[in-house]
Amino acid sequence: MALGALLAPLLRPGDVVPLWGGFGAGKTTFTQGVGRALGVHQPVVSPSYGLVHEYHGGPGRPVLYHLDLYRLESAEEAAAIGIEHILGGDGVALIEWPAVIEKLLPHERLDVHLELLPDGARSVGFVATGGRYIDLLAAYAQLMDE
Repeated sequence: MALGALLAPLLRPGDVVPLWGGFGAGKTTFTQGVGRALGVHQPVVSPSYGLVHEYHGGPGRPVLYHLDLYRLESAEEAAAIGIEHILGGDGVALIEWPAVIEKLLPHERLDVHLELLPDGARSVGFVATGGRYIDLLAAYAQLMDE
Protein backbone atom coordinates (compact mmCIF):
# COMPACT_ATOMS: atom_id res chain seq x y z
CA MET A 1 0.00 0.00 0.00
CA ALA A 2 2.81 2.41 0.87
CA LEU A 3 4.52 1.85 -2.49
CA GLY A 4 1.28 2.61 -4.34
CA ALA A 5 0.72 5.74 -2.26
CA LEU A 6 4.24 6.93 -3.04
CA LEU A 7 3.65 6.47 -6.77
CA ALA A 8 0.27 8.23 -6.90
CA PRO A 9 1.45 11.88 -6.90
CA LEU A 10 3.64 11.14 -9.93
CA LEU A 11 0.78 9.75 -12.01
CA ARG A 12 -1.17 11.85 -14.47
CA PRO A 13 -4.08 11.33 -16.88
CA GLY A 14 -3.23 8.87 -19.62
CA ASP A 15 -0.80 6.82 -17.54
CA VAL A 16 -1.03 3.05 -17.87
CA VAL A 17 0.29 0.80 -15.10
CA PRO A 18 -0.07 -2.95 -15.69
CA LEU A 19 0.21 -4.96 -12.46
CA TRP A 20 1.80 -8.38 -13.01
CA GLY A 21 1.66 -11.09 -10.37
CA GLY A 22 -0.22 -14.13 -9.15
CA PHE A 23 -2.97 -14.46 -6.60
CA GLY A 24 -2.10 -12.76 -3.32
CA ALA A 25 0.87 -10.89 -4.76
CA GLY A 26 -0.53 -7.50 -3.71
CA LYS A 27 -1.98 -6.04 -6.91
CA THR A 28 -5.19 -4.79 -5.29
CA THR A 29 -3.34 -3.59 -2.19
CA PHE A 30 -0.95 -1.59 -4.39
CA THR A 31 -3.97 -0.06 -6.14
CA GLN A 32 -5.55 0.78 -2.79
CA GLY A 33 -2.43 2.76 -1.91
CA VAL A 34 -2.66 4.68 -5.17
CA GLY A 35 -6.35 5.35 -4.58
CA ARG A 36 -5.87 6.55 -1.03
CA ALA A 37 -3.11 8.95 -2.09
CA LEU A 38 -5.30 10.27 -4.93
CA GLY A 39 -7.96 11.15 -2.37
CA VAL A 40 -10.38 8.30 -3.09
CA HIS A 41 -12.64 7.91 -0.06
CA GLN A 42 -14.63 4.80 -0.95
CA PRO A 43 -13.07 1.34 -0.58
CA VAL A 44 -10.91 0.30 -3.53
CA VAL A 45 -11.77 -3.34 -4.15
CA SER A 46 -10.93 -5.82 -6.86
CA PRO A 47 -13.36 -5.42 -9.75
CA SER A 48 -13.23 -9.12 -10.68
CA TYR A 49 -16.88 -9.31 -11.63
CA GLY A 50 -17.36 -5.80 -12.93
CA LEU A 51 -14.00 -5.77 -14.76
CA VAL A 52 -13.54 -1.99 -14.24
CA HIS A 53 -14.07 0.28 -11.27
CA GLU A 54 -13.81 4.03 -11.67
CA TYR A 55 -12.78 6.11 -8.65
CA HIS A 56 -12.77 9.87 -8.27
CA GLY A 57 -10.45 11.38 -5.73
CA GLY A 58 -9.64 14.88 -4.72
CA PRO A 59 -9.94 18.00 -6.88
CA GLY A 60 -7.36 18.21 -9.62
CA ARG A 61 -6.41 14.55 -9.26
CA PRO A 62 -6.83 12.07 -12.10
CA VAL A 63 -9.62 9.52 -12.22
CA LEU A 64 -8.41 6.07 -11.17
CA TYR A 65 -9.49 3.19 -13.38
CA HIS A 66 -8.91 -0.15 -11.68
CA LEU A 67 -9.22 -3.03 -14.12
CA ASP A 68 -9.21 -6.73 -13.25
CA LEU A 69 -9.07 -8.76 -16.45
CA TYR A 70 -8.79 -12.20 -14.90
CA ARG A 71 -12.12 -13.35 -16.36
CA LEU A 72 -11.42 -12.17 -19.91
CA GLU A 73 -10.23 -14.67 -22.45
CA SER A 74 -8.98 -12.43 -25.27
CA ALA A 75 -7.92 -8.96 -26.26
CA GLU A 76 -10.87 -8.89 -28.64
CA GLU A 77 -13.22 -9.42 -25.70
CA ALA A 78 -11.55 -6.52 -23.92
CA ALA A 79 -11.82 -4.33 -27.01
CA ALA A 80 -15.54 -5.14 -27.22
CA ILE A 81 -16.09 -3.61 -23.76
CA GLY A 82 -14.23 -0.43 -24.77
CA ILE A 83 -10.99 -0.93 -22.90
CA GLU A 84 -9.06 1.07 -25.50
CA HIS A 85 -10.93 4.22 -24.39
CA ILE A 86 -9.61 3.74 -20.86
CA LEU A 87 -6.00 3.13 -21.86
CA GLY A 88 -4.38 6.50 -22.32
CA GLY A 89 -7.67 8.29 -21.61
CA ASP A 90 -8.62 10.89 -19.04
CA GLY A 91 -7.48 8.91 -16.02
CA VAL A 92 -4.83 6.59 -14.67
CA ALA A 93 -5.31 2.91 -15.52
CA LEU A 94 -4.02 0.25 -13.12
CA ILE A 95 -4.56 -3.16 -14.67
CA GLU A 96 -4.59 -6.50 -12.88
CA TRP A 97 -4.03 -9.61 -15.04
CA PRO A 98 -2.87 -7.55 -18.06
CA ALA A 99 -1.52 -10.49 -20.10
CA VAL A 100 -4.84 -10.97 -21.89
CA ILE A 101 -4.58 -7.48 -23.42
CA GLU A 102 -0.83 -7.28 -23.82
CA LYS A 103 -1.15 -6.48 -27.52
CA LEU A 104 -3.50 -3.57 -26.68
CA LEU A 105 -1.21 -2.07 -24.03
CA PRO A 106 0.69 1.04 -25.08
CA HIS A 107 4.36 0.47 -25.64
CA GLU A 108 5.19 3.27 -23.22
CA ARG A 109 4.05 2.38 -19.71
CA LEU A 110 5.15 1.51 -16.18
CA ASP A 111 4.95 -2.22 -15.48
CA VAL A 112 4.80 -3.26 -11.84
CA HIS A 113 5.80 -6.86 -11.05
CA LEU A 114 4.62 -8.20 -7.69
CA GLU A 115 5.43 -11.59 -6.24
CA LEU A 116 4.38 -13.31 -3.05
CA LEU A 117 7.48 -15.03 -1.67
CA PRO A 118 7.44 -18.36 0.21
CA ASP A 119 8.11 -16.63 3.54
CA GLY A 120 5.05 -14.37 3.05
CA ALA A 121 7.08 -11.31 2.08
CA ARG A 122 6.53 -9.60 -1.25
CA SER A 123 8.91 -8.65 -4.01
CA VAL A 124 8.10 -5.59 -6.12
CA GLY A 125 9.89 -4.58 -9.30
CA PHE A 126 9.29 -1.83 -11.84
CA VAL A 127 9.98 -1.67 -15.58
CA ALA A 128 9.65 1.72 -17.27
CA THR A 129 9.29 1.90 -21.03
CA GLY A 130 9.44 5.28 -22.76
CA GLY A 131 10.80 8.65 -21.71
CA ARG A 132 7.81 9.69 -19.58
CA TYR A 133 7.97 6.51 -17.53
CA ILE A 134 11.75 6.44 -17.25
CA ASP A 135 11.54 9.95 -15.75
CA LEU A 136 8.63 8.89 -13.53
CA LEU A 137 10.57 5.89 -12.25
CA ALA A 138 13.62 8.06 -11.52
CA ALA A 139 11.43 10.46 -9.53
CA TYR A 140 9.85 7.49 -7.73
CA ALA A 141 13.26 6.09 -6.81
CA GLN A 142 14.23 9.49 -5.43
CA LEU A 143 11.07 9.56 -3.28
CA MET A 144 11.89 6.09 -1.96
CA ASP A 145 15.37 7.27 -0.94
CA GLU A 146 13.98 10.19 1.08
